[in-house]
Amino acid sequence: MIFLGLYRAVNIISWFCFAGALLYQCISQYYSIMFGVANFSSLWVVTGWFRVMPVSRWINVSRETQSRSRPNPRLIQIHVF
Repeated sequence: MIFLGLYRAVNIISWFCFAGALLYQCISQYYSIMFGVANFSSLWVVTGWFRVMPVSRWINVSRETQSRSRPNPRLIQIHVF
């Protein structure tokens, strides 16, 4: 249960970091568009990286649960967002 709480705390902190990075990117994009210079590749990299992270975790868990005849409920509980 300690690990579950720690995992949830890290997950929440990572999403706050993602929101902060996304907000920073949006503000910088707005100012760069206002000044006539747009750099959308950096915005795509930031959002793409944080989108792939939880998806890859979920894929790994689903593979582990499918490979067993009876899935481990503790493993499933940890990865419920």
